[in-house]
Order: sequence, then C-alpha cells, then structure tokens
Amino acid sequence: MTLNSTFPIRALLVAGVVMFFLSSCGDFKRARSKRIVEKAFEHFDNEEFEKAKEAAELASRLGSEDWRLFEIRARLFFQSGQPEEALTSYEKASNLLESSDDSEPILVSKLLASKGQVLSRMGKYAESAVELEKAIEVTEDDAESLNNLAWLLAVAPDESVCDGKRAVGLAEKACELSNWNNPAPIDTLAAAHAEVGEFELAIKYQKRVLEMLRAQGNLTEVQLQEMGFAERLSLFESGKPFREDFVKKYQTEHPRKMENDS
Repeated sequence: MTLNSTFPIRALLVAGVVMFFLSSCGDFKRARSKRIVEKAFEHFDNEEFEKAKEAAELASRLGSEDWRLFEIRARLFFQSGQPEEALTSYEKASNLLESSDDSEPILVSKLLASKGQVLSRMGKYAESAVELEKAIEVTEDDAESLNNLAWLLAVAPDESVCDGKRAVGLAEKACELSNWNNPAPIDTLAAAHAEVGEFELAIKYQKRVLEMLRAQGNLTEVQLQEMGFAERLSLFESGKPFREDFVKKYQTEHPRKMENDS
C-alpha cells in the first residue's frame, strides 16, 4: 500500500486551522473578560455593588487573569466588610500587575496604598505604614498616597507608629500638590500639627477645612459633626490631639456580610 503524499500537508493544514481557532477563541475570551471587568468598575463607581459583583464573578468564570479583576474583587470584599479577603485580592492584583503591560508606577503605587489602607482597618498599623511608605517611594508626587501615610502617622492609636513631625511634612506636600484646594490633606495637616502640640496651627487649618466644606454645600452641619470635622476642631481647641480607631470606624461603616453574599 502506498501512502498518500498529501497526507502530511493536509494534517499540517488541519492542525494550523485548529491552532488558529483555539487562539482566536482565547483572544475572544480575553477581550470579553476585559470588557466585563471594565463594566464591573463602572457598576462599582455607580455604587451598584451587586451588579459589580456579578460582573466580577462572570469574568472570573471566564478565567480572566486581568489584574484589574482582582482589584475590583478587593474593593468589593472591602466594601462588604471582609478585609482579609480584600488584602489577598490586592496582593494577587499587585503580582499580576508587575508582569503586565500596564505596569506603570502610579498604578503600582495605588495598589500598595490600597493594601496599606486595608491593613490599617485590620489594626495592623505598622504593616500598613510599610505599604504606604512603599507607595510614596514608587510615586513621590501622588497627593493621595502622601495624604494616606500622613493621616496614619498623625492619628494612629498605636504610639509606636505615630510620627507627627513627618506627618506635617507629608501633609504639607500633599496640600501643595493639590493647590490647597482639597480639604482632605488640609484636614490631615491640622491633625498632624495637633500631634506635635502646635494647636494654634491645628485650629487654623481645621477651621479652613470647615469653611471649604461649608462653601461646597455638600454636607449639613450634622454631617460635619458625624464625620468628625467639627469634633476635631473642638479637640484642638481644648489642646488635645485626635486619635482614630481605624478598626472600629471600618466595622461601623462596613459591617461584615454573610460569606455567601461576598
């Protein structure tokens, strides 16, 4: 029996078609999961958390290894009062980001800062400070990261973590980078001055924060009190620094949901 000389060529052609088909399917799934992840972020930003969770779960079922999928999962875990799970997802997102084409310093810094924020809500203040320090090492001129570290150093209940003098410097830089138009770093600056006993400056900046917030008109006087802005002014006027129980505040604002809701 003679072999058909065209058999190897046909086999190669068939194999090529199969490989092309599989590759195309893979590209399609990656493109689809990317769109779904983007949709999850859109839902999250609109505070449509259930829809965001559904989109993230769908992207996960498609086998997505997009670092942003794990970032949105981390945000959802954090929102639902599950900081341990949020931390795990942020770490996964960081690892994937390092090997992706998106690995830009600002994105790396944001994930490090997010991990630091989660750790502080778990009461791990020293570990939180380490991550926040890493964040500002990556991007020295990111006002948000500078402010996050300054706030921790100014108001952490763990005295070994507090560093009021450094907090003042970091908060001042954050204020400058935001052109003194953002009340958040000015609020931090006030707390930092109080931490080092400079209460006149603390009062000055806290009053400025309240003036800015009232001018914006988004918060009522009751809300200003509930959110601590007015309370801090009263503390500074009585010569006392502000201390924040990060864990208690987080548990109050984000009570843990049932495991099957996460």
